Amino acid sequence: MSANNLIKTVRQTIHRYQLLKSRETVIVGVSGGPDSVSLLHLLYELRQELGIHLHVAHVNHQLRKTADRDEQFVQALTHKLELKSTITKIKIPKGKGSLEELAREARFQALFKTAKNNDAHVIALGHTQDDLAETVLMRIIRGTGLKGLQSILPQRRFGSYRVIRPLLDISRQAIEKYLHFKKIPYRTDPTNAHMRFFRNKIRAELLPFLQSRYNPQIKEMLANLAKSTFLDYDFLYCEGQRHFHQLAKEITPKSICFKLYLFLKLHPSIQRMVLRAAIEHLKGSTKRLTLTHVENIEMLLGQTRQGSLNLPYNISLDLLLGGKFLFN
Repeated sequence: MSANNLIKTVRQTIHRYQLLKSRETVIVGVSGGPDSVSLLHLLYELRQELGIHLHVAHVNHQLRKTADRDEQFVQALTHKLELKSTITKIKIPKGKGSLEELAREARFQALFKTAKNNDAHVIALGHTQDDLAETVLMRIIRGTGLKGLQSILPQRRFGSYRVIRPLLDISRQAIEKYLHFKKIPYRTDPTNAHMRFFRNKIRAELLPFLQSRYNPQIKEMLANLAKSTFLDYDFLYCEGQRHFHQLAKEITPKSICFKLYLFLKLHPSIQRMVLRAAIEHLKGSTKRLTLTHVENIEMLLGQTRQGSLNLPYNISLDLLLGGKFLFN
């Protein structure tokens, strides 16, 4: 893919998913690696056409010896392009979850803070088609449903903020060719070679094996799976929300009540979306809700006698007399 075609593809992705609006300030997350550096340069080339303002954000996790050199590289790049920047040094707090997950969460919090301080509502990240394919494969191996198969979305809302990914239609190989053609320097993360990270094993071992033995276009196929799943899930989600608001007549901040016979008239797929909508309404997330939890709910609602069930987030589900069930 030539440099002109790369810019054309980014432009098409931005327009297709309505990622940017004129006069917006865009916080561009730049680590110094090839993906984020190319994202910055491509948006820089399109900034006047799109009518946007760019602000570079770099998060120094202080996890490796080269972290300070990465920070200096990004500062020099920002100065060269005559852009404003925010550098944030963070320490990863100890807690449950992998180091990758904790670092990701801390990084997002730093980016949101940068956006808030600069009156911006858009954060652009450099995830590519390869990242999309890798994430789909990781989730298939670990176990996932339709929601998880969406993988990395072109645009996702977090309250008043939008996180966008304009490079999702571009391969990592095309990115590297673009940087080489333009003679644009970038930093290399040495941890990308560490096989103790699950994603690196997928990238270095499994995907090349699938490409050579089964399908040379496996990355494109996995990326297409994520994109088509996004459309299907979005439809189901909207239908679930519509039926949730129709059926949940008795809503308080701490409890939601449904008439069982109306709920059971719905297609099983929409039933599950309504159940998720109820828990999301009460707790703001369904991340800890597993397929086993959902199946247990269905078993309870399928019986004729009273019963109760304990769910994540300290939620209880009670099947009541009179054909009602209650989340509280």
